[in-house]
Amino acid sequence: MLKQRWACIEEAKRAKNFGVLIGLKLGQKRFEEAIKIKGIAEKNGKAAFLFAVRELSPETLMEFPSVDAYVNTACPRISLEAPSKFRKPVLTLNEFMVVAGETSWETLLRNGLFEN
Repeated sequence: MLKQRWACIEEAKRAKNFGVLIGLKLGQKRFEEAIKIKGIAEKNGKAAFLFAVRELSPETLMEFPSVDAYVNTACPRISLEAPSKFRKPVLTLNEFMVVAGETSWETLLRNGLFEN
């Protein structure tokens, strides 16, 4: 699993733009985190777009072919459990922080994939 996550992070480092996903299900509306991610992406010279989604599925993301990578603020398990289902990287919040240079891969591993 760690190799897959590393590969997603490395691919996302080449992204010119990000889709920041906000879940519409109860408990998945992490709007403040999404705004923070959008700001960090833009600070790093990347375009970022907010997408509110009911269901986070490969079919939903295929509707936006111009997006290079996604940051999932809804449910991190979706990113971690089935990365091969998605054609483009779908990062957790913490993985995006590695892409943006806000933290390191080693720190992410030490603290855990889900820790803030």
